[in-house]
Amino acid sequence: MNKKIIALFCVVLTALFLVGCAETSTSEEKIKIGYLPLTDHLTGMVADSQDMFSKENIELVKFSSWPALSEALASGQIDGAHMLNTLGIKMVSNGFKGKTVALSHRGDIGLVTGKDVTDVQQLKGKTIAVPSRFSSHFFMLHNYLTKNGFDMDKDVVILDVAPPDFVSTMASGGVDAFIGSEPFPTIAESKDIGKTFALWDEMEIEGLNGLDCTVVFNDKTIQGNPEVVQEYTTAVIKAGQFIESNPKEAAEGASSYMLNIDPDLMVKAFDEPRHRSSYDRLIPIAGEYQKLQDYMVSIGSLQEGIDINAFVDDSFAKKAYTELGLSVTE
Repeated sequence: MNKKIIALFCVVLTALFLVGCAETSTSEEKIKIGYLPLTDHLTGMVADSQDMFSKENIELVKFSSWPALSEALASGQIDGAHMLNTLGIKMVSNGFKGKTVALSHRGDIGLVTGKDVTDVQQLKGKTIAVPSRFSSHFFMLHNYLTKNGFDMDKDVVILDVAPPDFVSTMASGGVDAFIGSEPFPTIAESKDIGKTFALWDEMEIEGLNGLDCTVVFNDKTIQGNPEVVQEYTTAVIKAGQFIESNPKEAAEGASSYMLNIDPDLMVKAFDEPRHRSSYDRLIPIAGEYQKLQDYMVSIGSLQEGIDINAFVDDSFAKKAYTELGLSVTE
């Protein structure tokens, strides 16, 4: 009898052990991807809201600031992220092992000023908010203002502000202007707090073609779980096509991922005649990243560049475009 009880006990323990291993394996396979509540990251939100990837494999995690998101990726709390291209480059230069596999969008950035500003020279002496001094927004602002004769160290005050706080900070007088991604320029306009003085295509560094946010994964995930990385990349590109064809439906599905703003306002933020943002050309191009890095190095923000060709992995995006029957040149 005792032998039978012991044998049964061993069987039960073995079964519990196997169940535990299965649960651990499942959790290890599920990858977490960070994002901010910006239309820059709309592709991820739409992919999730439209069930374009398996929820068993992938989980989106929302952050409110770039430092928090980049720290989570660097420390391994998340496996990938929709993030600023400049932060991706900076992280790799600091030792992070990862690659960009797709763009999250193109375009989208706006410089919001007081409604009385009619000439860029009126911004001298003003305080301007940026998401980070290492954001593509800052480098775009730097390019724009220096080309208009500004000394960035003397003529303006730069203040780091988390994107969701742009509008309230400007409304309270904490800053005179901000450069940020949508939907915050459109929200500022809707609240009569400011106006979009300049859009990305008037300010960008030559040759970037609207390059801004990118989808980055750590090397461990790319090497250990390439099927899920491919699944997410394909979903992002499919979502981009969906946004272009169904802007209102895309906004309705993504509203809860952001600030629960009116979907009509969201559509205005990314689909107005000037087309503030685009989601149909999401293959990462090393030459564009190189031009961005060259600018960062030229103004001393990055002491030494990274190997851009090693950082940019376009294989996942190209495979996705091919599988979806789309031209890889899009």
